[in-house]
Amino acid sequence: MDLSENPFCLLGAMAGDDSAKITALIEDKTRSLNYKTLTQIQANLTNPQRRLAAEVAWLPGLQPEEVAGALLAFKTAPISLLALNLPPLARCNALASALPKAEDRLLEFILELVKAYDEINLTDLAKDLNAARGQGGWPLVLPKHLEVAVSDRKAYFLESIYAELEKLTPPKRLILLTTAISQDAALGQKPASSLLAETLGQFAKEVRLPLAHRTQTVLDDVFYLHSLIDSPPEGLTSQGPESLEGAAAKLVKSTKSWDQLAQPFQLLAKSLKKPHPESQVLALKIRELAFLAYNSGGYLTVALVLTDLLSEVFAEVVDVASQAQKDAAFLDELAKKRHEEDTKRLKADFLERLLATILNKTRDLETSLAAHPSHGLTNLDPQIEELRVLLNDVASEAKERETTQKVALTVRNLALRCHHRYGRADLALVLLTALAKIFDGQEPFASLFASDLKSLGQTDSEKPPDLSLARRPSLKLGLLALVAVILLILILAFFAL
Repeated sequence: MDLSENPFCLLGAMAGDDSAKITALIEDKTRSLNYKTLTQIQANLTNPQRRLAAEVAWLPGLQPEEVAGALLAFKTAPISLLALNLPPLARCNALASALPKAEDRLLEFILELVKAYDEINLTDLAKDLNAARGQGGWPLVLPKHLEVAVSDRKAYFLESIYAELEKLTPPKRLILLTTAISQDAALGQKPASSLLAETLGQFAKEVRLPLAHRTQTVLDDVFYLHSLIDSPPEGLTSQGPESLEGAAAKLVKSTKSWDQLAQPFQLLAKSLKKPHPESQVLALKIRELAFLAYNSGGYLTVALVLTDLLSEVFAEVVDVASQAQKDAAFLDELAKKRHEEDTKRLKADFLERLLATILNKTRDLETSLAAHPSHGLTNLDPQIEELRVLLNDVASEAKERETTQKVALTVRNLALRCHHRYGRADLALVLLTALAKIFDGQEPFASLFASDLKSLGQTDSEKPPDLSLARRPSLKLGLLALVAVILLILILAFFAL
């Protein structure tokens, strides 16, 4: 019964009224209430056994003026009941009675109700009841006498809560209960209220068939992805809707759909420190699939997707979540190593192509110089500059590679030929400096190129001046001026004659 149906409320009586007062109140109500109702009220309030049911459904522990205030709030402003500081059972009775008027604050009413129920103490309740009974001369009760009566109230509270939940659409009912257990149990970090746990037990019966259907969908998707990995069909790709990643995405979607229904029960199990068998079964299937994807086919991307799914969907299942985190760390390390290996392989491929280009360029220059020495010299500067740029692109970590060393010696031979055969020490200096930079600190090449540079410097400084006209443009101009003067003198002398 709610507060408005309670015999104390119908009669306008207080818990401390004696039998004479109750009889007088009944006589006063003969005009407003029928005989049958009054007879039942009298029996409920004067029979010691039946009286207890009315007392625990009332506002035990409140003084008459407090009772009046609570009833006024219940009738005129039920939301204000949330702010009243009432004893636990009185608070439960008031909130449960006001649930139909909670409107958009239903979640708050339910949370306060289930919290207050767990605060009920039978010893304290017996004291409150006996204080009123003592005033009215009614037999006192012991805490053990209250167990059945409070249990009956619990059934009423559950019925009241679920009656309001059934007024919601199934999706809203699911959201409200998931939010309720999440807040009540602090995401599973503390025990859930017993009243809310039983409410979820009733909700579990409602969603049993839909949850079983979604579970089967997940298992079907697991089986399909397993078959693709275990026996990949011809033309199977790693991407696209009909690929491994497409099948994995389908499994992710169905598992998250399953989790929407399962989450409140996962949180409840976590709060009670109990396993959630349905989660454990699915998590094991998906975990096995993740490692099959990596071990059998090397599909690391798919394995990572499934491991992330485990961490997200089964975060409320302690043993599954902790194992998923370890698996994710392991696969992340594998992914990191694979990335490093791929990067090294790409760098190695690039270096091989670069060295081949340098070698071909060097050989082309040597061939050009051998075939057309004079022509080669006039066009050598831009080609040597291009070769120097290529050498600068050679990574320092590649200096120990045998191919790099072979190319370096070939380039060195070209540099020495430019110097010794064609007298182009400047071009030799460009190439040898680039080689020395690459092999800095790497013996014996570092010493070899340093020696070449040193020798190049000494040879260039000890070389006698080149007085040829090709190398001395100022001397050439002087001679031309002298010839011009002589010719001018001869012309003047001729005209003078």
